[in-house]
Amino acid sequence: MSEPIISVTHAALAAGIDAAERSMPSETGGVLAGWRTADGIHVVMMLEVPSSKAMQSSYVRSQRRADAALRRYLKEQTPRSELIGYVGDWHSHPAPQVASRTDLASIAEFARNDGLPVGLLVLVRSEQWEPDGWHAAATGGRVRVQNAVVGTVDH
Repeated sequence: MSEPIISVTHAALAAGIDAAERSMPSETGGVLAGWRTADGIHVVMMLEVPSSKAMQSSYVRSQRRADAALRRYLKEQTPRSELIGYVGDWHSHPAPQVASRTDLASIAEFARNDGLPVGLLVLVRSEQWEPDGWHAAATGGRVRVQNAVVGTVDH
C-alpha cells in the first residue's frame, strides 16, 4: 500500500509557518480545513487555535476554540465551502523534532472518533520550517497511522 498524500496550498502552509514564527519559542497549532479524496487529504487552510498553555515542547488545543475557529473560517468562505471541513490537526515543533508518539496517538484517536481519515501536519523547525505529515484512518475497528507524502499546490 502506498503512502497517502497530504496536499497543502501554498497559502495554507504560509499561514501555518507565520503562526509558528509568531509563537516562537513556544509551540502553536490548530486545525486543518480541506477535503478528502481516495488519494488522501487536501488542505486549503491551517487555522491557528492559540493555547495559553503552550510551551516549548507541548501544545494542547481546545476543542471548543477549534470548533469556533473552523465555523468562522467556513462562514467566511465562498459557495464552495460546503466541500470544505475538518480534515485534521497541525502544530509546530520549534526544535528539529518530528511527530512524537503522543502526536500519533492523538491523531489515531481523532480518526477512531470521526470514522473518517484525518491528517496531522507537524511544522518542524530546523534551518527552515518543514512539514512532517501523517495520515490516520479507521477500518474494521482498527486505526492505521502512517507517514504521508506532503506536497504543496497553488490552489
